[in-house]
Amino acid sequence: MLLRLFIRKQQFIIVLILILALAFWLPSIVNYKFSFFIFDFYPSPIYGPLQFIEYSFPRITVIISLILLLFSGFLLARLNVRFFFIQARTQLPALFFILICSSLIPLQRLNPVSISVIFLIIAVFRIFDTYKKEQLCYNFFDAALLISVGSLFYFNLIFLIVIIWIGLIILRPFIWREWIFTLIGLLVPYIILFFYYYMMDLDIKSLLGTYKSYLLYKRYDMNFDLSYKILAIYYLLMLIISSVYMIAVYPGKKIYARKYFMFFLWLFIVAIIIYLFIPSAGYEMIIIASLSISFLLAHFFVSVRPNWINSSLFDMFFALLIYLRIVNL
Repeated sequence: MLLRLFIRKQQFIIVLILILALAFWLPSIVNYKFSFFIFDFYPSPIYGPLQFIEYSFPRITVIISLILLLFSGFLLARLNVRFFFIQARTQLPALFFILICSSLIPLQRLNPVSISVIFLIIAVFRIFDTYKKEQLCYNFFDAALLISVGSLFYFNLIFLIVIIWIGLIILRPFIWREWIFTLIGLLVPYIILFFYYYMMDLDIKSLLGTYKSYLLYKRYDMNFDLSYKILAIYYLLMLIISSVYMIAVYPGKKIYARKYFMFFLWLFIVAIIIYLFIPSAGYEMIIIASLSISFLLAHFFVSVRPNWINSSLFDMFFALLIYLRIVNL
């Protein structure tokens, strides 16, 4: 029943997403609980000053974080409207992204990933806009610059420069200057940052120590209860089902849609690699991985028939989220 509602009533869905997000975050606003992540002990240069706001006005920062998440979700939905690779104007990418990110309750607080992911999404806009443009494009400079600025909030975002190079391979003919632009865009924010530290006579060694910590220090692992494990199994099941469906329909899709979905596949793979091989990358990486997962799930539920099996899978998503939220009040 819910599947038909979310597919057909697009304007109503926006209001419903806002209500669902607020309901899911309300316990964290009322009863604020602080969970430590490695970025709390070794904050990046721009995120560090924001910690004072969180310590002083914790509930306000939870509301700010929710607003940032909502903005990112609707920006994702806009990405599909702009490039139309799901072949339907739907708010489902926003729905899945917002609720999947909200399902990790310790992250219902101000965190640097919620800020940096906005820069990543805008970078994807710039990358996708280069498809079939024959002239030299400066979009990849913009995309690298955005990722670099985002890494000033959450350093591990810097490794997603690989995604820009993958976008160059998938979407563009080889133009060596565009590859150079990505390196220049990546370096510019850090040149400005180190120049600022030098001119203001700040401790550059401390800054370098922060980045060293991100590369060497291990993340803080969390113990998750049964509700998280059940939800994780459901996510894995839906990833398998929607991936199998995507493989089946992929050859029949338009070329541009295949390229965009291939890009998101690589984004997911790179996010997983970062989590596995960068010691400091923790469960906050689910926010980045959810960009790809949201489009994959949205594509599946928009494309399949809303029969009782698919509707049950969709309803189960909400049921498990409600169960998790109740258990973790």
